[in-house]
Amino acid sequence: MSSPSQAVTILEHSHVAPPPSTTTLPFTLFDTFWVRLPNINRLTFYEFPYSESHFIENIIPNLKNSLSQTLKEYCILAGKLVVPQDTSKFPELRYVEGDSVSLIFARVDYSVDFKRLVSNEPRNCSEFYPFVPQIVMEPQDSSSSSSKVIKLLSLQVTLFPNVGICIGVTNHHAVGDANAIFRFVKAWATLCKDGAATLSGELLPLYDRTLVKDPKNMKKAWWTLIGTLDFADAFSKLLPTTTHKERATFVFDSETVKNLKSFAMSKNPALERLSTFIVVCAYVWTCLVKSRVATEENVNEQEAEYFGFVADARGRLDPPLPDNYFGNCLVYCYSSSKVKDLTEGGGFVLAVELIAECIKKRLFNKNGVLSDAENWFKDFANVDVKRMIGVAGSPKYNYYDLDFGFGKGRKFEFVSIDEQGSIAISGCRDGGGVIEVGLSLPKERMAAFVASFNEGLKGLHL
Repeated sequence: MSSPSQAVTILEHSHVAPPPSTTTLPFTLFDTFWVRLPNINRLTFYEFPYSESHFIENIIPNLKNSLSQTLKEYCILAGKLVVPQDTSKFPELRYVEGDSVSLIFARVDYSVDFKRLVSNEPRNCSEFYPFVPQIVMEPQDSSSSSSKVIKLLSLQVTLFPNVGICIGVTNHHAVGDANAIFRFVKAWATLCKDGAATLSGELLPLYDRTLVKDPKNMKKAWWTLIGTLDFADAFSKLLPTTTHKERATFVFDSETVKNLKSFAMSKNPALERLSTFIVVCAYVWTCLVKSRVATEENVNEQEAEYFGFVADARGRLDPPLPDNYFGNCLVYCYSSSKVKDLTEGGGFVLAVELIAECIKKRLFNKNGVLSDAENWFKDFANVDVKRMIGVAGSPKYNYYDLDFGFGKGRKFEFVSIDEQGSIAISGCRDGGGVIEVGLSLPKERMAAFVASFNEGLKGLHL
């Protein structure tokens, strides 16, 4: 992407550090998955009807001070991912004295329609890129030229004078999953709003890696496969300057979710554990496949389409991990079906059945969520990633509720789905909504998706 300075004016570039110390966290089997993948980018917009002078004099000092206080507990986020070139050695997370978190304060330089940015309507994805903080790979570990080194976290706060504020968070997934990063941002917001100096309770991270049991030594097996992959491109490839993709948000209210569940149950009364997540994902999946058929030439109706997602396994390990365990603890689930079967009249119900079944097999397996972990990579070898739709985010972690002192968030965007081919799922801002789904698609396909989405909900002719 272009430098933020080309679209915004940088008011201040701070480097916020925890107290001097050294912290090293070894990898677990769950962390190895994410080493070679691109960073995660999240933006939360807030209404902020105040001047630039108020922002500079009051907000900047408060955000910096509260971040400094937060990093006393979350010091590892100021550190780096260290990946040895020797794949017989495992990566680790390392914070040492001198490490810090980049925190940019900026102001928009041009006439930006804030109301348009925080709307749900389709907007060009590149409109959001100036507000995304960047992380780049460093040349080498300062202590060893035989390791690749990547910063773990970068932050940017952008002012829309007299209108709003955008808080951008970019992190490397290897440091922690959605649970971990959400707790960090919630801790920062809490200290910023309340003016407290310390954290307590659920907001304190637990780093103890010995709690993660690996009886089959899957960490070694998985790293043997993943460690040989080249991942330089994943970090040198920043968000593009321009794109033909659009992003839009689709809100599922309680009535729509109720109707989707009722429709699925009427077609298959034997369905169990029919959650909101299942019916929303199933509906979006079928609409996405229909939109591809409508906009791409020569789509083979017999080819497979895949839908994949990860689930928090903290409470499903033996023994279970505490909710505030800081790191990654995710297991994968995926389903597949032919294009023809997903786009015909019973496509939605089929998608519901497939997603429900894969959740049952993975999360409610009497032998445990890791019972077949040795086969996971073999399973993925048969997946056409170009036909895979993934899920980013979770309605459990609602960024709209994170109040830095500006009130409830006005709009949340998962920018990294632009490059990942995923849909973004989050909680809603307003009480009438249940789940928001964010999409990033080429303009023509977005239009086809909107048409399919709206048509399907008319009387639930699915």
